[in-house]
Amino acid sequence: MKKSFYFFIILIFSSILFLKDAFSSGLRCDFSQDNRTYIWNLNFDCDREITPKLSWGLSSVINSTLIKRSTFSDSQDRWQENGKIDLNLDYLVTHKLKIGAQISQNLNSLEKRKVTTSDYGVLSEFNLAGISFIQVLGAKNIDRRLSETKRSEKGLNYSQTISFSPRIFSGSITEISLNQTTTRLKNIPILKRDFSLSFFRYLSDSPTSDWGKDSLQVAYQEAWAKKKFFAGKITAPQINTQKKNQRAFNLCVSRKTPLGVKLDFVFDLLSNRYRYLSDSDTLADPLLTDNLASSQNMYLGVKKKLLQKVLVESFYKYMRSEEDYTGEEKDQKMEGGELGGEVKAEISRADSLHLTASIGVTSFYAPLFSGQFNDRDVLTILAWGEYLHIFNPYFNFRMEGGFRNFHQLYMSNRLSSNNNHNQTYLLSPTVAWQPYQKLNLKQSYSIQANYIFYDYEKARESVRNRLFRRASSTSGVIYRHNERLNFSFGYIYKYEDYGQLIWKDQWVQKVSWDRRTNTFDLSIDYRPVRRVSFSPKYTYEKRKSWDHVRKADLQR
Repeated sequence: MKKSFYFFIILIFSSILFLKDAFSSGLRCDFSQDNRTYIWNLNFDCDREITPKLSWGLSSVINSTLIKRSTFSDSQDRWQENGKIDLNLDYLVTHKLKIGAQISQNLNSLEKRKVTTSDYGVLSEFNLAGISFIQVLGAKNIDRRLSETKRSEKGLNYSQTISFSPRIFSGSITEISLNQTTTRLKNIPILKRDFSLSFFRYLSDSPTSDWGKDSLQVAYQEAWAKKKFFAGKITAPQINTQKKNQRAFNLCVSRKTPLGVKLDFVFDLLSNRYRYLSDSDTLADPLLTDNLASSQNMYLGVKKKLLQKVLVESFYKYMRSEEDYTGEEKDQKMEGGELGGEVKAEISRADSLHLTASIGVTSFYAPLFSGQFNDRDVLTILAWGEYLHIFNPYFNFRMEGGFRNFHQLYMSNRLSSNNNHNQTYLLSPTVAWQPYQKLNLKQSYSIQANYIFYDYEKARESVRNRLFRRASSTSGVIYRHNERLNFSFGYIYKYEDYGQLIWKDQWVQKVSWDRRTNTFDLSIDYRPVRRVSFSPKYTYEKRKSWDHVRKADLQR
């Protein structure tokens, strides 16, 4: 953490020296503490144009997590750190040729385990008659450490990309791209090939409705990769080979019919195949299994605008996926469909309404030879509504509410006792007020309840039937002192309880625990100069929890 932090400060200081001509820069620092867990996040980005032909960019991300040991434990503090630094330099030789350099370093560490990856390279980009040819030649170094044990991999990295954008039809965009990347490491070489083709065209010369032009979009992608990787301990690593084939197809059509109805159709296919091989002198890893995952999705939407104030939309979704682990018990298939609708209405100049509802069924099942007996159907019902009333430009009221129900049904009589409902109810009113130009006030309340109960355990006291409830109040204040300085303050009070659900002519709750949480946050947004923004934020949270135990339980 210390080395990364010092390096990060040096990068920031060196960038500030050139901040005068920076056309893009940003710095974000976050810190949070939850009990014995401490988290630091640092992000820095800067792009600078030295001359019209010469520019450079720098980006850095560092994430650190510390879990301090308990006072009553003999364990040690647990550190985890992830960091990435990228630096690039570009020089435009002519309007057709650009050259540059790239430097990248990645760090991943967990306690005594650390992996550092460094990449250095030079690039050239040549454009001629709509064809772009990009080459990157460099070196790659992977350093793995575990305590005092170290293993390194060094080699060359070469990448070439050819892209072409022909104009086949008027108003159309076609893009073709082919890439190959070769990483020559001694023990774990990598070879990747990627191909992509996309086509987009407007089907009409002018907008046919308020939803834009009719259009057609088709995309196809294919990727192949072969790489070796280490498995097992650093002291005695096992080298495995992974071969990956990926294909994806996507089709999007948007069309308006003569009746003023807008049709949207989306269809996509995806296939991922993985194969694993081990070296002849090592045993195969039982956790690495050849597998194939495929999926297809379809969406059909119908829109119609009524009286220029009401937008009605209905849709149907179809999903299907399959996971094949070459005959193993993990094989599983999924198939589902969903039918829904949406209404957006401007009731008046001050009132608007938004309603959404859908119902769907998703089936999970395994092949006949599989040893699994968890074939099941999940019925999903969703409903959501939102109402907005604007009293005047400075005061408005919003009411939101929704319901969600998941009903899970197992096909096997062995597991039918696990049939259950999972229901969630939510209601949230909000008031926003601007008493004068510099001050904004916002107050919202939220009530939420989540019921989980099993179909065949309603008549008796089952510990699996349970209820979670939450009520919260959120207050927010924003004060704009001037164009450069803003203050914001927020306060959240939250009450939550959890317990067993018992049926006595109606559902009643036996509370297991409840807690109350108070959260305060204060932030400042200050812009001392036009291109610099300083935005610190402080959050404080205090939580109190109570466990509810009956005397009879204590006497057992």
